[in-house]
Amino acid sequence: MNKSVNKSIEGVVVSAKMNETAVVSHDSVKSSKLYNKKFKRTKRIIAHNGENLNKIGDIVKITTIRPMSKNKHYKIIK
Repeated sequence: MNKSVNKSIEGVVVSAKMNETAVVSHDSVKSSKLYNKKFKRTKRIIAHNGENLNKIGDIVKITTIRPMSKNKHYKIIK
C-alpha cells in the first residue's frame, strides 16, 4: 500500500494563546443530497506554531505531521 500524502489545508488563526500552539479555523461548504441545499461547516484544528510567529487573524496553510500530543496533528507551514 502507498503511504498517504500530507494534506494541506488553508485556514484562519482564531487563537494563539498557548505556547507553540495555535487554533486554526477551516471552513468548508457541504451539500445535502436529500434537500439540495448547501451549508457551511467549520472545523477548529489545533496546529503546531513553532516560534509563535502567527497571530490571530492570519491566513495560514497547515499540513499533517506525526502526532505531537493528544490533539495536535498539524503544523503551520504558511
